[in-house]
Amino acid sequence: MSFTSIPNQPIIFTSNTAVDCPGCGGDYKQLLDFNDQVFFQVESTPCDLSVLFNYDTIEAEWGVPVDNQVCSTELNVGGLYCQLLRTNYIYQLYQVEFTVLTLDQGSLSVTLNGSSTYELTLPGTYTLYFANPTMTNDSVTLCFGSDSWIGCLSTNGIRVYGLASANQMKVGIVDAVTLETVDIVAPLYTVKDNKITAAFALTDVAVGEGCYRLAMTDFCTNTCGQSYVYNGIFRDATGGVAGWATSGTGTITLSEGQAEFNLGAGETATITQNISNDLCDGLQYYVSVFIESRTNVRIFAKIGTEQVQISGTGYQTVLITADGNNPLEILVGEFGGAPAAAVIKLVEISIENDSIQWDQFSDILNIGDFNDECKYFKIEGCNAEDQFNLAFGASSFLPAIRLEGRKFRAQYQTEVNNFRFASGKYQTTYVDREKKWTFAFGRLPEYVLDFLSTIFYYDNCYVNGDLYYAIDGEFPDIEYNDADELGALSIDLALKSSKVRKTICSNTDADCLPSILDNSDEPFLLAQDDQRLTTENSVNLYQEFIL
Repeated sequence: MSFTSIPNQPIIFTSNTAVDCPGCGGDYKQLLDFNDQVFFQVESTPCDLSVLFNYDTIEAEWGVPVDNQVCSTELNVGGLYCQLLRTNYIYQLYQVEFTVLTLDQGSLSVTLNGSSTYELTLPGTYTLYFANPTMTNDSVTLCFGSDSWIGCLSTNGIRVYGLASANQMKVGIVDAVTLETVDIVAPLYTVKDNKITAAFALTDVAVGEGCYRLAMTDFCTNTCGQSYVYNGIFRDATGGVAGWATSGTGTITLSEGQAEFNLGAGETATITQNISNDLCDGLQYYVSVFIESRTNVRIFAKIGTEQVQISGTGYQTVLITADGNNPLEILVGEFGGAPAAAVIKLVEISIENDSIQWDQFSDILNIGDFNDECKYFKIEGCNAEDQFNLAFGASSFLPAIRLEGRKFRAQYQTEVNNFRFASGKYQTTYVDREKKWTFAFGRLPEYVLDFLSTIFYYDNCYVNGDLYYAIDGEFPDIEYNDADELGALSIDLALKSSKVRKTICSNTDADCLPSILDNSDEPFLLAQDDQRLTTENSVNLYQEFIL
């Protein structure tokens, strides 16, 4: 599975759409207002066929590896150890695993050509991620280098995998029951390490009030062959071009980076995908082919008995409907006389939107008008750094959930200092007061409780736009009805930035009567020309009568 949901967030994808299994939520439906923004985050993991193959190494200064390790024994030698790696797909994200056996001095730099560089200062086994490296001759170059490093690197356990990134993710909204596509979503994405954040506004989606699910395709599963053709760039990584079978009366040469056809009069030749999933009957696919050259040939994309002619040279795309559950074929036939020839450098496939086969689904989403802040509470939050196994820093991740609930029972926590004078008079010298409310939410499934048990401890947690925090610290116990998987909770929250405080730095006291509104108290107020007399600090002056 390429895309895996990370726990403790409000949108979780699964292949199971049943609602009667334990913990699945029963009759719970997550609320989304028409004006809400939707965020979710997934981890991208390697497919079974995504490992890259080493086909060459470059060694300099550190020398030839001995006992599956290369070592640096002195500084400023300009050491370098590189591996050139072939891939069967043009990935945008790569996972690199390796082990630094010793690191006695300095730092070791690790680079995937054209991507970011990591500086390592400790030995250990590492997993690093590189985005959008530069491809050279349809390969990537992994380099370990430094002139300020003394230590040893294992050359035996280096593994590089291509990962599905945002460009391979398809997202849609489907009917909650039939799972039929309602609309295709075009999220905005950020990628941090192997974590992909997707976000979209419901105002950009054509849905009405009702119950739906989010849906997502899985690149690795490649259901109905909808995501890719295996080795569509004709990589010769293991002594042959894997992923393709040849047939026909003409000559086909599969070599590094191309399929070359040479045909005599009346001859045809076909290359057929033999590793990717078969395409599914009745579904529509875009087939793209890069034709470097062609002479006296017709070229067809073919699925079963259905075929569509591909004209011209360069990058060409045609739409074809699959006939039966058959693999994709590229058929080249002589037309116009012999000799006939063609060179094809690339074959790609993607499914037409209306034919997408969804692999993973969210829980049921109830979309409607839920912006009554007395009844519905939108809880969202963020962290300055990565927390709870989720990527926040530089990811723009803002997970949110809208719950029906209640805010009530205002309470006041106070910290007070009193001072008693020798005369017996008391004065309150310090007060710090915090106001809290009880927020109650009921009948929530386990994955929602997972999210709530973390978000109240985010750096910033918003409830209907105001910053709150869990004033009592610990998350409350969940209450359940007998034989019910849905839980309820009540939690006390206080405004994060509120401050109601009194501090007295002197022993002065004030007589607050009479009020400024009490005109009947004229004998007690000192006035001149109908203006009250006050001190420099605007305190009223009073006349004292002794009876």
